[in-house]
Amino acid sequence: MQLLKPLFVLVYALLEAVFSDYNFQCIMNALENGSVSYTLNDTISTGWITLWTKNGTVIVDDEGNMHNDYVVHPVKGGYILRECYDMVVCTIEYPRKGISKNIPCTGDCNISTNTSADGISSINIGIVISICVIFSILLLTLIGFLVCKYCQRSHHIVNSSDVEMQ
Repeated sequence: MQLLKPLFVLVYALLEAVFSDYNFQCIMNALENGSVSYTLNDTISTGWITLWTKNGTVIVDDEGNMHNDYVVHPVKGGYILRECYDMVVCTIEYPRKGISKNIPCTGDCNISTNTSADGISSINIGIVISICVIFSILLLTLIGFLVCKYCQRSHHIVNSSDVEMQ
């Protein structure tokens, strides 16, 4: 049993080395027109092939042929689909090494992104408002501090002139 322990460590290290270079994630991004881009967070090296499926149905095969009922067009690292679909999976394979990995595109299709007419999301507006409020509080604090210091100096000058007069 003690002899197998180094072997397990070696196998684990090799698998970690293979997949650490290829730690892909699928990113969903809802677009204003209702379509959704599904892209990988990193570029695929040469020798790797991809296959995209939706609920088990192939929507882009390993040769890049697209199912036009679902796919609008390709983008760098992925595809824009007509709408948000559950269970979209990108399978990357490296046939020469016998490596295959499924990368699920997770996200909630029921959550809509609130986007205003000019394309600014409500989250961005909230961040801008928060920053403005914090800046205003800091500015008012600074003004209050300076007014307080000015009043103390004025009071100190008045007190010192009173002392001289007596």
